[in-house]
Amino acid sequence: MAKDSNLDLIRGNYARQSDQELIRIISQEAHGLTTEAVQVIKEELAKRNLDAKLTQVVEVQNRNFSGEELDDLARFVETLICPVCHKYTQPLTAAVISQTMSFVIMTQYSNKLHIACPDCLKSECNSSIGITLLLGWWGFPWGPIRSVQSLVNNFKAYSAINHHGPNDYLQGFILANIGLFELHKNSRENIQNILHNLHKNLPLNTDI
Repeated sequence: MAKDSNLDLIRGNYARQSDQELIRIISQEAHGLTTEAVQVIKEELAKRNLDAKLTQVVEVQNRNFSGEELDDLARFVETLICPVCHKYTQPLTAAVISQTMSFVIMTQYSNKLHIACPDCLKSECNSSIGITLLLGWWGFPWGPIRSVQSLVNNFKAYSAINHHGPNDYLQGFILANIGLFELHKNSRENIQNILHNLHKNLPLNTDI
């Protein structure tokens, strides 16, 4: 009885969503769903006559991927245009870059994944190191602590940028967003827009 009640709640929740929001949920939040919840999604998609490939988007988020499969997807991403300089001169790669700024009692710490060409990533890393060295130390007690964390993280970022072939950050991003990649796997333009949205701090499915 409780199980049926939970499914009714799930069914009602999906039914209340707009088509656009339902597609966003399906493409980005379907990992770990139970078999029953996946069936509810399939029923809702059929009721709305939405694209049947959306069921594959759900299923792909709930299966294991081999390293070879992730590597193939990552090598495709490597061939896209850099979302920062809008050029293709080198294969794209990924790094997590940190920055700290402090103002007496307030410390701002950011730790963000970037996907771009190596030159743009190194430029972003250098900028974050410079800002951290100049402005990171002046808050107590977190300024010095976060500044050291930022500098350590950014030296690790250099290692990731110089890594030959797809690195763990790039593969991790793809795996975390595998539903979006499955949904748009036949559209190079849409995959390019995902990287653009990441760079602009927009929801990844914006304007897709």
